Amino acid sequence: QEGNEHFADGNFLKAAGCFTKALKQIAPDSPLHAALLCNRSAALLRCHKLAKALADARACVELHPEVAKGHFREGQALEAMERGDEAMEAFQRSKEIDPQLVAADSRLSAKVSQDPIEFARSVLDLVLKAGGGVDAGVYFAGLKPADWVSGVEQAWSDEQHLLQGTGFLRQRVIERQAPFLCLVVPRSIISFPEVWEGKPKNLWPFGDSDGVFVQLESPDTRRVWFVAQRKKDGQLNEPVMLDEKFMCIMDPVYWSEENASEGVQQTLYLEDGAANAKGKAYRGRSG
Repeated sequence: QEGNEHFADGNFLKAAGCFTKALKQIAPDSPLHAALLCNRSAALLRCHKLAKALADARACVELHPEVAKGHFREGQALEAMERGDEAMEAFQRSKEIDPQLVAADSRLSAKVSQDPIEFARSVLDLVLKAGGGVDAGVYFAGLKPADWVSGVEQAWSDEQHLLQGTGFLRQRVIERQAPFLCLVVPRSIISFPEVWEGKPKNLWPFGDSDGVFVQLESPDTRRVWFVAQRKKDGQLNEPVMLDEKFMCIMDPVYWSEENASEGVQQTLYLEDGAANAKGKAYRGRSG
């Protein structure tokens, strides 16, 4: 109890000390032993003692492999150490035992998702939690550093910038071996393409409402949603899926026979694409 209170107050080193004292009094086969190892791992992680946080998490996994939080703490420590592939494996083990543990964190759920639609739903949750204060950016699936790329507003200023932005993302997909990504773009910054112009209500029922476009890109799946902003309080409504054939705000980032264009001469396989599918990405043009 004392350790939990110190942790809640932000006194992580004191919390770790309390958990250490308690561990000396608990049998290793006790469920409480697992909880204390996980708690100390979390406290040590907050103290930036990454190796010790990982050691506690792995001790919990070894002694109590059925405890989801042990795998979860292992994933957190590995992610902090920028060991993304190992972290992904640990989070997936946690998810298999208790899916809610990962699902409770929308940011993490998006990063570890192996299904593009599940990934997009987690990104949409992040957008909703941000309320009206959403910046333009790109979410990449996976646990590699810089999973969120900001400062992309200029891409939607005119046609030339959009072509450059698309080429940039195609190259980033290849460099990161990213299985999928989501664009998050407020309508207010889009000067091109104004995909809503001249559209009938069955394609665009939002009139002049502000809001946020969220576009999912993957080798096999493209989707686009609009999250309208309420005028009375500035908060966001529930996402509405639009027709991706007419309402996408960027050309395809991933290559397929269906969306291949004459302007792209070379393609490259993504060796670590989504589960059960090797994706392809454009070589892309950055200029």
